[in-house]
Amino acid sequence: MKKISITAMLLVFLTTAYTQVYKGSGGAFSLGVQSLNSSGLPQISNVSPAFDEIGFNFGGYMYWQFNRFTVGIKGYGVGVRPVEEGDYRYNLSGGAILGEIGYKVLYREKNALYPFVGIGYGGVRYEVDDTRNLDLGSGSQEPILNSGVYSQGGLVYDAGIRWETFLFFEKDEPEAGLLGIEAGYQFATPNSDWNTKGGGNVIGVTDDYSFDGWFVKLTLGDFEGFFEK
Repeated sequence: MKKISITAMLLVFLTTAYTQVYKGSGGAFSLGVQSLNSSGLPQISNVSPAFDEIGFNFGGYMYWQFNRFTVGIKGYGVGVRPVEEGDYRYNLSGGAILGEIGYKVLYREKNALYPFVGIGYGGVRYEVDDTRNLDLGSGSQEPILNSGVYSQGGLVYDAGIRWETFLFFEKDEPEAGLLGIEAGYQFATPNSDWNTKGGGNVIGVTDDYSFDGWFVKLTLGDFEGFFEK
């Protein structure tokens, strides 16, 4: 019982000692890397392009803070290096917009560490382009069976942890720079239906595709609010 009490007191101390509580709003641009699933694509184009497993992620977020709680919105785009094989060029990209809530568990001096969860809508785009020049004078036009633009979207949600620190921080000033790093994992609802360009047709394949993947991002922005001990 004594050990439990000591542990509880230590946790309270870590989360409240030297606490600097801010009420206001913040926002930042983000740049990082994200894994991008490419399994299931061969069923669409009858080929298996060797995409990189990790793509570049660029986006941003903004949030409003009430004591330790944060409520915000974020969005991003992600893409991998295009692949050329034979007469075709392949592109894979995606993006999402999510609402987010968080709670700043550790909040000391000008630093904060907090978990977050988000939910929203996301999707991917798969492009297959024929790189051959079409010769209209030859009298024959070979059907480009594998060319096309395919996309799908659905519910996405993520969970992660973010560390932030204030730059050029002054207690009497209402504004400061914001630098952070975050890491987490995005989950998505599996889907086997792909829309063609323009959304006119839906192609069903055997295997479900899921826009899942881990991510790591650096963030840089601004926070404006007021300080309260």
